Amino acid sequence: MRKSICKFDFSDVRPALARFHRDMRKQVERVGQEAVDYAVEHGDYHDVTGETRRSNRYKVDANNNLTIYNECDHAAELEANGKDVIENAALFAEQRLKEIFE
Repeated sequence: MRKSICKFDFSDVRPALARFHRDMRKQVERVGQEAVDYAVEHGDYHDVTGETRRSNRYKVDANNNLTIYNECDHAAELEANGKDVIENAALFAEQRLKEIFE
């Protein structure tokens, strides 16, 4: 009985996977920026100094996970009091990512 051994060269797959990863990251970063813009436009609180709206941020980690957040000290207090600082922007981003990747 003869044993058959198959060897495959996947060297051409690596560049395609790297390109796919870069393209996916660009999409996630674009959605992150859209979410920050959404938060600025739709925040339902009075921002006297503009600091809270300027503090909306996003970050994309090495696994292309998107985090939407606000760096302002009192943003969490505003959210706790029922004001929309960043929460709906995160929901917006989640919906956009589902539309793109599903």
